[in-house]
Amino acid sequence: MHPGTQWVQAAPCSYLSFSHTCMTYDILYCLPQEILGAIFERLTFRERIRCMSLSQHWRAWLQSSPHLLWQDISDMHCDLVLNLAPYSTFFKAQHVKRVHLTEYSNIERQMAAASFFVKSGCSSIKILDIPCHDNMMIPDVKALINLSRNTLVDLTMRCIIDECLIPTVMATCPKLHTFRYHHRFTSRNSYSQSSINLQSIHTQPQLQIMHHHHLAEFVLDATIYLSDAATLVTLMPNLERIRLHICNTRREGDGVVFDDVGLILDVMNSHCPRMKNIQLGGTGTRSTFTSFAKTSTSGLCELSIETAEGLHDKHVVPLILHHHTTLQVLHTRSSYSSSTSSSIPTSQQRRRPSPKSIMQCLASAPYPNLRDLRMNFMWDTYNNYDGNQDLVRMIGNAQQLESIRFCVSEQSSRLVNDALFDTLAQLVHLRSLNLQGGNHCELLSPDSLIRWARHGRFSCMQQLHLPGLSQAITNQVLDAITDRMAQDLIVFDIERAHLVTDDALRRFTDKIVATTSMHQTQAALTWLNLTECTGITKKTIRYAHQRLGPHVTIFS
Repeated sequence: MHPGTQWVQAAPCSYLSFSHTCMTYDILYCLPQEILGAIFERLTFRERIRCMSLSQHWRAWLQSSPHLLWQDISDMHCDLVLNLAPYSTFFKAQHVKRVHLTEYSNIERQMAAASFFVKSGCSSIKILDIPCHDNMMIPDVKALINLSRNTLVDLTMRCIIDECLIPTVMATCPKLHTFRYHHRFTSRNSYSQSSINLQSIHTQPQLQIMHHHHLAEFVLDATIYLSDAATLVTLMPNLERIRLHICNTRREGDGVVFDDVGLILDVMNSHCPRMKNIQLGGTGTRSTFTSFAKTSTSGLCELSIETAEGLHDKHVVPLILHHHTTLQVLHTRSSYSSSTSSSIPTSQQRRRPSPKSIMQCLASAPYPNLRDLRMNFMWDTYNNYDGNQDLVRMIGNAQQLESIRFCVSEQSSRLVNDALFDTLAQLVHLRSLNLQGGNHCELLSPDSLIRWARHGRFSCMQQLHLPGLSQAITNQVLDAITDRMAQDLIVFDIERAHLVTDDALRRFTDKIVATTSMHQTQAALTWLNLTECTGITKKTIRYAHQRLGPHVTIFS
């Protein structure tokens, strides 16, 4: 940041020129052009517009530097049309590079703003983020995209209800690098239950342009049919990041066919040699996807599959084995179906999955770059398969792990035992541990948790979720966690820890307060879950509230 930038951004526009003893000082005369440019690049569009009304000199200077005034336009905290109207004669459409219409503004403002940009002939937009509440706005959206078709590199559309826009955009914007298509506003609901039909992509000849397309990131939060998804992927040879929700069902006669979702992985593997991030959800799943993992290496670095329905392990296992050296993020089930496609009348008749193949796969290869691991162990076939040794070997082969999340069921509870925590103790970089379904983990002892807490090689545990471990979390365990982690924990969850009493929680609270007082800083802890901890009284919870302060949210 250049000197003075922060001061100008924080100050009202009236302070940019001031008078003293009848002499007027103006920073336009006092500062070099490069400093002024840095300052105005930091101001919001509304603040830049307000600067035009300060004086004739200011307006003239801004008009002489239209790239600073018009290149980045947003309706954040202002009505675009109302603010632009007095200066429409000075508007330089060719300098507009980024337009962001927020999803919070009402439809009249959005329609007026989109229409303004179309009528002004904005043909050089590179980044466009636009919502769409109503069909009446679709023509202006299409026109704006068409105007900037040769310059557009980043396009985000929210709450779009015209699915034909997808093939239209990809057929007319050859330089598009990032395309995000949301059926709903992302701030309100990150996933739409509705499905979209893209049958037109199978027949539109103009989509052949995609064979030379630059598109590297494609996000679609509505459910797409498997055949449409496969066709889309074949048209994106330079794709690096993709997020899709796949519907794998189709009617055939009187029955329903469940196609193998894994086919989409094969298509990506054969048509997208640059692929680095794959995030797949299924019908009815609510997305918990985060932002894409960043990497500078070649090869797949993220594989996130939230659905197991209709996915065959013959597709998943080779993919993991092929990219095990580059994988940084792996979110997956512990097992997938052993059948490919079957015509069956009801879902109850589906063949049950086998957990063995993918677990043995995970245990058979090293993962030198794996940092984030999430696995669901929810299948009742664990009655016939004890995968603890495979899981322990897999973790031992991933020494760079920073975040682990396991979700277990009653049938898979044998996976979580003392041997697992002894292995977790060897992870130097571990910062987050989340174990869901702990009420089933009867093989985990307090002694193992104490050893892990006291002697684990990790240096900074920030998030610890251990809900349901009613028999394993004792006062001694909480004391060990207090001694080792109290000053670093940001999130701590011991829901249903029935054996923990008031004394242990008071020691935990006092240790945090003492540590922060010593360093004269605010406690790292912001979230504490003590729900159904029956050994802790309301009086002690009030004590924790008072001592820790209002910035800590406590559930009880």
